[in-house]
Amino acid sequence: MNFAMAVAQVRKSPLTFLSSENARALGAFFSGYRWVDESAGPILDHLTREFDGPDQADACSRACLASADSRMAFRHVLDRLEQVLMRMGTPSPSSGPRANLSFVASVSDAILQGRPAMVLAEPTVVWMHDYFRGFLVGLSAVRPSESLRQEQRLAAFESWIRSWYGGFRAPWYTIIRVHEGMCEHGLERFLELWAAFEKECPEPALLS
Repeated sequence: MNFAMAVAQVRKSPLTFLSSENARALGAFFSGYRWVDESAGPILDHLTREFDGPDQADACSRACLASADSRMAFRHVLDRLEQVLMRMGTPSPSSGPRANLSFVASVSDAILQGRPAMVLAEPTVVWMHDYFRGFLVGLSAVRPSESLRQEQRLAAFESWIRSWYGGFRAPWYTIIRVHEGMCEHGLERFLELWAAFEKECPEPALLS
């Protein structure tokens, strides 16, 4: 999979990848993706220049500011992105600065330092979920077997956390948001819960 293929899949089935069909969730997804497949960086930077807005805002944030309808902004960003991809083409995937980390390790230092916005533009549990989804899709472009392993760990964590909180069927990020809070406390509790999960359900040792 390359970046263009990932974009096509998100357009086809947004709720498979995102918490909701809106431009803010899409921006979080792109943020996670570009950390592990840096070939997407120039394309996303060019996309941002397609929209007017504050210098520090990405294309998705600028689209949100320009439209009161978040779903319309979502579609607008994807339409523009497809045009950019047609003009620029899609380069081969290239490992980015966090391609050798797990999705949890990619955010843990910032959260533990009390500075989650260093990684998460919106320091919320839901934004982190969408970032994770982009991270894992980007990882599938450069390290597919590792992406699959981490996907399986996230699925196992979701099953574990549902049991931990009494059998709820909601997604893991919804359970944490409701029980622990949306913002900094929810992020910190995620790390604590992940550590408890890793202790209780360690991965099998790899055979040499």
